Amino acid sequence: MMPDPFNNPPSRLQTRSVKWDYLRDVFGVDSLIPAWVADMDFPAPASVQEALTTRVAHGIYGYSRCPQELKSLIVQWYQRYHAVTLLPEWLIYCPFGVVSAMGFCLQALLNKDQAVVVMPPVYPPLFNQPTQMGYSVLRSPLRHENNEWSMDLAHLAQLCQTTPVAMVSLCSPHNPVGRVWRREELLELAALQKKYGFLVFSDEIHSDFLMPGFTHSPYFSLGEEAALRSIVFHAPNKTFNLAGCASSYIIIPDPQLRRKVAQTIEPYGFHDGNVLSQQALASAYRDGHDWLAELKEVLFQNYTDLRAALKDSCYRPSATEGTYLSWIDCSALADSPEVIRKRLLTEAQVGLDDGVKFGPGGAGYQRLNFACAPQTLREITTRMLKLG
Repeated sequence: MMPDPFNNPPSRLQTRSVKWDYLRDVFGVDSLIPAWVADMDFPAPASVQEALTTRVAHGIYGYSRCPQELKSLIVQWYQRYHAVTLLPEWLIYCPFGVVSAMGFCLQALLNKDQAVVVMPPVYPPLFNQPTQMGYSVLRSPLRHENNEWSMDLAHLAQLCQTTPVAMVSLCSPHNPVGRVWRREELLELAALQKKYGFLVFSDEIHSDFLMPGFTHSPYFSLGEEAALRSIVFHAPNKTFNLAGCASSYIIIPDPQLRRKVAQTIEPYGFHDGNVLSQQALASAYRDGHDWLAELKEVLFQNYTDLRAALKDSCYRPSATEGTYLSWIDCSALADSPEVIRKRLLTEAQVGLDDGVKFGPGGAGYQRLNFACAPQTLREITTRMLKLG
């Protein structure tokens, strides 16, 4: 009998898993349950495994081109899951992950004397990468009122009035706070974009994970003007747990911007990338629909169970509308982030992502990845509840 991939997944120990095998490097201890980095403890769809096995069995891994159907599969994906039209010529395939794709676009489209705006607390590479590349990074922190997070567009407008902002970085859905931005919110951002002329880089890698009742609006779908000033990043890596077979794609409706990005990537000699990554992406988008539907049910049940377990405790999770991540206010555990982290590591023996690393607004929070077997999640919450 085949193991249940969601309720009884195989162990990831001794697979060089960043999440499981390097706990001492990350947390300084070996004995804990990790629920941090955003990949899943579930195997990829059987169809993807079979496609990779068949390709590996061929034995020849010479130069190859992307499958001809790849762009059409991406177009069909957006039509099926987001009900939007995506033209195949807008697409640029990248043989690395979304962060690498963003780096190429920064290099292609921005000058070093121009400013980038990020909205923390947010996925750390969105501010670390432009900083490391020499760009000026400004912060427009999210607002947090009545336990709900929102973009502070008034603050963003103030920044644009005082500084020449070349690009605003959007995380949609937002990692780590879990917001799925309403179309009306995005249209307000697009109105500011029209007024001040900045580009929007929209990281939409979590957009296939939406809680029931929520709808994702790809940024390029907000109208022609917004589309022509937008760069949207997506990949199968989160959706199908393929981060170790990294690939991504960039959606650039404007032909001039697209040409600049393609010309920037070309000298690096990446050609069409890794033959196995291509195979995984094509198979996932062609044959992974049933698996994804089942996964979403498991994740929603895990999230429901997590909320129920932490109810009436000292932990206050923000509402997760999208992603498989829970942003939890742990400030009742201690006054300082360092003590919160230490208590969770040493007393509860769970390894979460410290909110401090997500920038302003993250102190006192921890990010919990609930894309794991239900019994693992139960053990995590049981350990956390020992603290209050």
